Amino acid sequence: MARARSARFSRVVEEGRAVRTPHLAAWVARGEGRLAMAVRVRPRSAVVRNRARRRLREAFRLAGGPDAGVDVLVRAGAEVAELDFGVLKTEMETVLRQGSAS
Repeated sequence: MARARSARFSRVVEEGRAVRTPHLAAWVARGEGRLAMAVRVRPRSAVVRNRARRRLREAFRLAGGPDAGVDVLVRAGAEVAELDFGVLKTEMETVLRQGSAS
């Protein structure tokens, strides 16, 4: 299972389009509407990392990610946990829009 998951993520990076926003670095490729995340938090705690992941997942859902027909790999920092949610949602919409334009 881990190998198959890793292969899907590698496909997104290799075949996908890179999109950067002020707080997110993302790769977007045609797919099934999945989201993968890598959140950097050192030296902060797991609580901060998990809060950032929940917020990213919700922004993806509200931006229409599951219905967009793309797989997204997002890299973000711990600041996402405290970022205004409206800004986060707007950045996720930008990622989906620019990534889908390919």
